[in-house]
Formats: sequence, structure tokens, C-alpha cells
Amino acid sequence: MKGQLNVATPEEYIAALDEPRKSQVQQLHELICETVPELEPSIQDGVIAYGMYKYKYASGREGEWPKLAIASNAPHISIHCCGQIDGRYVAETYADRLGSVNCGRSCIRFTKIEKLNIDVLKEAFIACRDTDWDSMIHE
Repeated sequence: MKGQLNVATPEEYIAALDEPRKSQVQQLHELICETVPELEPSIQDGVIAYGMYKYKYASGREGEWPKLAIASNAPHISIHCCGQIDGRYVAETYADRLGSVNCGRSCIRFTKIEKLNIDVLKEAFIACRDTDWDSMIHE
């Protein structure tokens, strides 16, 4: 995952950023904590992670990964929504309603928080939280 910083806490991650990125990531962090407080924030692989889940691929490879994560990359901010709805990633499902964003399978990328539809983003966070993590499909 890009946007990795060598820090120990989400607060240190945010403090290490320059403006205007710092306030935008702080806003997102607060939004996630308010919307899905069950997903405990931490630093995983150098990004801000919210909640962890265990995955296992058909190949047998296993590991842990964040349910949600924020990364501040040079050209954009990324929100990784790793949950699924009916076998489709949350980011893909909500992509057309999120605003001026670029979405991958599980990643929402944008340059300014003002370009996001915050109400839809909250829905995506809740869908991610409510994913049946035990039945996740991993390819």
C-alpha cells in the first residue's frame, strides 16, 4: 500500500503530513471514527487502518488486513474499503455515487475531500463494517 509513513499512531501519521493534506486526512479520520466507531484505528503497514480481518486465499495464503484504511499519496488520498457486498467490493459498488473520484476494486482515490459525497462515503464505511468477513471472496 502506498502512502506509508514510519509512525506508531494515527495521530502521528496525521501530524507528519503537510497542509492542506493534514486537515483533509484528519477530517476523514474523524468521519470514520464517528461513523464506524467499532473499527479501532491503528497503524498497519504505515497507513491508518480501521479494524482488522483475517483472510485466506484459495492458494492457502493467509494474513491480516484492515477493513478500512487511509493513505496519503503524493497525487491523491486513498481510502481502502476492503468490504464486499454480494461478492463485489464496496468501493466498486459505490463508485458512481461518491463524487469526483477514481475507484479501483477496493480503493477510492481523490485529490480534495470537497470532491466527495460525504453521505455516500458514510454509507460505504457502514457497508464495509457490515461485511460478512468470514465469507469474503478472495481471488
